Amino acid sequence: MFAIALAALLASLAATGDARLQLNGRCEYSAEVQEHRDGTVLALCDTLEIVRDGNTGTLDFRQRSWGSTIRFQGEMAGDRMIVRSVRPRAGETAPATGTCEVFHANDRISVVACLARAGTRSYAANFVVSRL
Repeated sequence: MFAIALAALLASLAATGDARLQLNGRCEYSAEVQEHRDGTVLALCDTLEIVRDGNTGTLDFRQRSWGSTIRFQGEMAGDRMIVRSVRPRAGETAPATGTCEVFHANDRISVVACLARAGTRSYAANFVVSRL
């Protein structure tokens, strides 16, 4: 049932270029990535909101109890976004460079990963969609 609803939403996204999708899961990082967390802000999250308006997109990594933790915005083409700005929870929107990518498994979104640099800070999010 969920797969059918998701497929219908993604089909409408492709047809109109406009959509809003909220996913449940969590941000997860490998031990190798966590070793470099001093130089990179790693998002904490349990939900992800994807908003697409034409070729502009927003990936908002959220914690239910806190709200937005890191928001990436940019230009979307298919399953890839060129990041143009980043807004951390405790900060202002800043111009940024980087990419986000949506990965699929069995015709469903499985992982959404972002990496961007704004000024002297790097920001990363690796959201794994819940299978429940």
